[in-house]
Amino acid sequence: EQALVDARLRSLSHPHVTVVGDAAALEGKAAGPMHLSCKVALRLAVAGADNVARRHLKLPETPFAFADGGVCISLGRRAGVIDRRWADGTPREQIVVGRSGALLKELICRYTVLRMRAERSGLWPLDSLERPRQLGTTDQPQIAS
Repeated sequence: EQALVDARLRSLSHPHVTVVGDAAALEGKAAGPMHLSCKVALRLAVAGADNVARRHLKLPETPFAFADGGVCISLGRRAGVIDRRWADGTPREQIVVGRSGALLKELICRYTVLRMRAERSGLWPLDSLERPRQLGTTDQPQIAS
């Protein structure tokens, strides 16, 4: 079961708790329809971590926004379906299927992994977690594991 969260990803029943990934169900339709998928879960995790850090640094939290460009489905290594969507989640009626769909999905997955590795190594400019430093604070959030 999912926890209902506000735009800042705080639980509606427990406002001191931030909920991310497939466990979060966004209140209202502010971010459009969100499919349970790794692409949404990753964005939720980054936004949630950013807001936890902002809360710790006493900075204003930012609302979560997500525009879904499509749905990718693997049908084995040699077939796939890419169903492109508008930002509000409605279909574009542009579907890529078969081997082309599988190749495109593989490229999307490889790009995602490459981008995460580049962010971790400092080669890709971080957006959300760099903002507190850009706003003039020198404190770094300490998150216990």
